[in-house]
Amino acid sequence: MRSPSPLAFSPGSATCFFRPTLGDTPLATYSRGCAINLEHGVTAAVSPAGSMRVLLNGRAVTIEPVKTVLDALAPEPVCVSFETPLPLGCGFGVSAACCLTAAFAIARRYDLAHTRTELGLLAHGAEVTHRTGFGDVNSQLCGGVVLRSCRRGPLDAERLSSAPDTLYYTATGEIRTASVLSDPLSLLAIAKAGDDAMHWLEGNRENVSVDAILDRAVTFSEAAGLLTSARVRTAIDGVRRAGGHAMMIMLGQSVLATQPAGDGPWTACRIDAEGTRYLP
Repeated sequence: MRSPSPLAFSPGSATCFFRPTLGDTPLATYSRGCAINLEHGVTAAVSPAGSMRVLLNGRAVTIEPVKTVLDALAPEPVCVSFETPLPLGCGFGVSAACCLTAAFAIARRYDLAHTRTELGLLAHGAEVTHRTGFGDVNSQLCGGVVLRSCRRGPLDAERLSSAPDTLYYTATGEIRTASVLSDPLSLLAIAKAGDDAMHWLEGNRENVSVDAILDRAVTFSEAAGLLTSARVRTAIDGVRRAGGHAMMIMLGQSVLATQPAGDGPWTACRIDAEGTRYLP
């Protein structure tokens, strides 16, 4: 039995810091770290079609990890229509959110007997295969402010906070995630900085605040050699001078802050507490 045009939603995720581990399989490849989920995310609707089609905000696109999900899961050709206010390639985990919502919407439409974890692992595997991300799926499934421990697998996470605080973001440009995650020297620097950041977070998880996480994320991005954009640096410094807290979103030329400052443009958005889910 088919459900009519099922809708699935996944929040956007702003990774604060991370420590990638590259294994021989998707299950052994993951990213420990911390992320903040946003109520601005991706919504997907699925319907039968003459051939596989993917639309993003009404425009035909090719998103390779989504194609991998469709090939693995869809029992017939479908059209997947994604809607999102978030920019693609700017660090908000749009690719992972598309993979998750496509998997969830297909599973509901065709009554597939897949668990939430199984759908998450499928999306994670697609992201790893195409080097578009190692940890966004983990974060988005969890919701809230997330500690990605990955001790029991690539989706192992805990929610540090679900408070729907209002944050602000601005996107100034793209970073090709695959180029960073395929550079051995970059990965070495990120691993060292990520280990230090995770040690700090795990030692303060009981009382850590969003303000403190944003501050620690700046230290990470500097130590990892990722904070290289003058526009991103200017935006962070402007927020700090105004008394707020801000960070570079991993991996994109974007900034997440507790308050807007400077020219922007800044977009207000609350923290999403629920994670990937079906919509009524």
